[in-house]
Amino acid sequence: MDIHAYVVDHVDAPFRWEKLTVDEPGPGEAVVRIVATGLCHTDLNTQAGNMPLPLPGVLGHEGAGIVTKIGPGVENVAVDESVPLELAGPLACGITTGAGAVLNTANPAPGESVVVYGVGAVGLGAIMAAHNSAAATIIAVDLHGSRLELAQRYGATHVITSGKEDSLERIREITGGAADHAIECAGVIAVLEEAIEAVPTLE
Repeated sequence: MDIHAYVVDHVDAPFRWEKLTVDEPGPGEAVVRIVATGLCHTDLNTQAGNMPLPLPGVLGHEGAGIVTKIGPGVENVAVDESVPLELAGPLACGITTGAGAVLNTANPAPGESVVVYGVGAVGLGAIMAAHNSAAATIIAVDLHGSRLELAQRYGATHVITSGKEDSLERIREITGGAADHAIECAGVIAVLEEAIEAVPTLE
């Protein structure tokens, strides 16, 4: 079966539109014609040689589309026509990563506090999930005021502008000591180190 995809031939090579041939769907598989997709930073890291994917390769793991073929035994796939595909593509990675970290790993108990470092797509997913959890205090930390405005719109109870405020000091003021959970969504080592300091020390 012929398809088209963007291929990266080697480290630091540009994305190149190419015609490829793939197998027909096997047992338990489906073919989806991608209509909308997001470009994740992981894809750019892979292109730069920082992720262990052999090249040449087809990158990308965020997508929304229409099922065009199914393999043997597939009976439970169908694309809901009411879903706006241009919005659904990026939900496959960034939003679910942030939300999953809160709902599946942190799983805040009633009245607990959650601090989210970095409120881009992943961080906003975490903020929205925390808002729909039992957490009482949801703190967003970011450099950018526009992102913090969005964080407040989607559920943050407090915002901290890093670089202008002492984030740790403010978190301790807000929580009365330490946050119960810290979600690091910036991908920066120094921020990760601070996030560790923001929660109680394990004895």
